[in-house]
Amino acid sequence: MKIGISALLTDLSIRPDDLARESEARGFESLWFADHSYIPVEEFKGSDVRPASHLRTEFHSCLEQLTNVATAAAVTKTIKVATGMCLMTLRDPLITAKALASIDYLSGGRLLVGVGAGWHTGEAANHGTEYKTRLRKMSERVKAMQQVWANEKYEFHGDYVNFCEVWCKPKPAQRPGPPIIAGMDGELGMERMTEWANGWCPSPLSLPNLEQKLERVRGNLRKAGRDPNTFSISIFYNNGWQNTDIQSSEIDRMARLGLERVVLNVPPLSKSEVTSILDKYARLVR
Repeated sequence: MKIGISALLTDLSIRPDDLARESEARGFESLWFADHSYIPVEEFKGSDVRPASHLRTEFHSCLEQLTNVATAAAVTKTIKVATGMCLMTLRDPLITAKALASIDYLSGGRLLVGVGAGWHTGEAANHGTEYKTRLRKMSERVKAMQQVWANEKYEFHGDYVNFCEVWCKPKPAQRPGPPIIAGMDGELGMERMTEWANGWCPSPLSLPNLEQKLERVRGNLRKAGRDPNTFSISIFYNNGWQNTDIQSSEIDRMARLGLERVVLNVPPLSKSEVTSILDKYARLVR
């Protein structure tokens, strides 16, 4: 079982380069960085917003995700670096494809691209995304990125992405592109990801009924003519980071369910506090 680390870092927390070095030194397989842009100051009254999310200070001052990933890649040699999740509803697909291809090229093919549609209605609205269309927009942007990586030249004309034929360089080190891992918990997202994802990594919200969701995902893959055995499945185990006392029996249970990776979260705290948590997690690395 692979053990990864995830974090939402801020200007007051451990630095991404320090977290990357400390994680690699303890033998963790991957390091995932969360993504947020700008949170509205006032509570957004739209649908599906988590209560008082506008008051969580780590969202106000988080470091930019791709900067974190590139910084981590630059100071390490073996650990995989990952977006977890890259909110494609907030990002231009061409600029994001260029940045991710550059990171994969410069890291020697160590990038995992986790993607998600996001949950904050107000944040999405600030980037011109209607909440009800976020899954369709995200799927189209991901497909456009994949084609940009795979082709020497490419053009795309869709409902949410539209660009003329462009030169598509540099190419990622991984061909035809770095693996795309979908961060979906809802039924519709789990169905649509079979069109473009190479793997699945849901949030802890899926833990209570994980076995049923695994059955649904694998059934969706078979329905789409894909082999579930070639589809990587991971899980973010404790994104809320209140629970850092993870038992090895839980890791064993995830392995029995056929998961490839468990990703454990660290809070945006000081270097000494975070390394203490990493030491606790390191006992799970085998």
